[in-house]
This record gives sequence, C-alpha cells and structure tokens, in this order.
Amino acid sequence: MAVHPADDGELVVHGTSSPGSPGSATSTLTILTAVFAVVVVACLGVLAYRFVADTDASGSTGDRLGQVFSGGDEASAAGGDDQALREELMGQANQFVLRVNTYGPEDLDDDNTLPEYAAGVREVITPKFAVSFDENLTLAEQSVAQAGYARGVELYGTGVESVDEDSATVLVGGVITGSYPDSSANAQDGDRVEYEPQPFRFKVQLIRTEGSWLVDDFSPLTGEIIDPEAGLQPTDEPTTGPEERGSGS
Repeated sequence: MAVHPADDGELVVHGTSSPGSPGSATSTLTILTAVFAVVVVACLGVLAYRFVADTDASGSTGDRLGQVFSGGDEASAAGGDDQALREELMGQANQFVLRVNTYGPEDLDDDNTLPEYAAGVREVITPKFAVSFDENLTLAEQSVAQAGYARGVELYGTGVESVDEDSATVLVGGVITGSYPDSSANAQDGDRVEYEPQPFRFKVQLIRTEGSWLVDDFSPLTGEIIDPEAGLQPTDEPTTGPEERGSGS
C-alpha cells in the first residue's frame, strides 16, 4: 500500500475505499439485495405452507387465498359460529318435540283445557304452524279431560340434516309413551296402564323468523313407525280408552 501526499497536503491511501466511495455503495447494495431475496423466498415458503395446511382443500383457489390472508383466527371463529348454529337448531327442534309430546291430567285447568302446554308449544313454532296446532289442540284436551290420558317422550338423538341462511332441517329420534288410569278391580289409586313405547324419527323443518329459529313443520320419516295422526296402541285395552291423535304431534 502506498501513501503519498496529495497536492493539497492531505494523505491519500491507495488500495482501500472510504465509506462514501462508489465501490462501498455497490458492495452494500449487493448484500441488501441478497438478504431481501432470502426474506422473499422465506415468506413465499410460509404462504405456500399455509395455503396447503391451513385452508379448506374443497374451496376455490380464491377462497383458499382469502383464508390464508384473513388469518387462522377468523377461520376458527367461523367454525365456532357454525357449531353454535347447529347447537341452536338441534336445541330448538328438541324443545319442540319435547313440548308437543308432554302433557297429562296435571296440566288441565278448571276449564279442562291445557293453556300452559299450548303456550309452551307456541313459543317454538311459527304463526303458520300454530294454526294447525290449535286445530288439533282440542283433541288432546279431550283425551286428557275425558280419559285421563298422559303423554311423554324420551329423546335418543338429534342431528342437523341441512341448513342455509334462513331454513334448516333437523332429525330427531326417540320414543313416545302414553298411559291412562287403571280402572281394573285390583287397581290401586293412581295406578296407570302404560301404552307400548313407540319409536319415532321426525324430520323437523325450521325457518328463521325475525332473528329466531322456529319450527314451521314436521313429519315422520318414510317407513318409520310413528304417524302424528295415528293412535298409540295400548298393551292392554282400556275400558274407556282415548282416541289418541296428534295435537300437532
């Protein structure tokens, strides 16, 4: 390395570059470019991994890219919302089946009607369905008042068959039971004759009405035992048995 005085008296060092020299700027730019390239490659790798691992493979490319950039928290929240909706639908369908199939002599008022029973059912059905329910309510009231008939239900399982923005179909399975007072000679006060439990599977239709899910209709699945309009068959013929028809059930 040679050192000699410049014309103005300053020392000039040959063979090195000062920080502000063109050679130093070029070297720094090269390093930064290489670092940036490494970062870009790493980011693309992360995005590719998330595209494969964290998105719904059944969705379109656009939807999957949206899931990547929207973040896992939103996807988790959407999944939670979907599960919450299914729980709400199954709960409402269960309440309908329980309420419409649970009544007996203890529910009669002084006028031999079933006001609390009817009010409970109307809370979970649409106004349209309430018209049909009310048409059959008198039959249930008469069977209870005249024959002491009581009805109950036990649920075995519930599942959502389909759901969209404002309608849903829920399947509910279980057994319906019925009984009437035992009028035989050896019967004790309060003894009752039990009907044979009847298994059922109902398809319950719900619609969103003013922000709430309400039952709009229901029917037995094809080939199932229970018909809402058919009578339950007793294990022993009653002396005076009720003519049991569905009260909307």
